Amino acid sequence: MVVRGGIITAYGHDVSACALGQTSAAIVAQQIVGTPVAEFVEVRDAMQAMLKGDGVPPTGRWDDLKYLEPVRGYPNRHMSTMLVFDAVAAALEKIESQQEVATAG
Repeated sequence: MVVRGGIITAYGHDVSACALGQTSAAIVAQQIVGTPVAEFVEVRDAMQAMLKGDGVPPTGRWDDLKYLEPVRGYPNRHMSTMLVFDAVAAALEKIESQQEVATAG
């Protein structure tokens, strides 16, 4: 993943997951390039709220995530559905940390 100026400019992944994980990953791969980091974090938070409570699915270019809303009723499948979101968020945190170190040094 590459982030420039707070925008995700490149992304790739190698997926080995169940159908729900593959679906989430496919939607993310299709939409993530050009997404501001803050927007991606909002999408991840919206997905979490959608699965764990009464949150609504993300909209706009992330609208296809609405097809995962029925997963709400299967708590044991939430983790696999959220895997790509959590992995990308962790990678974004690592990139930000490295950028802060490079700027400070």
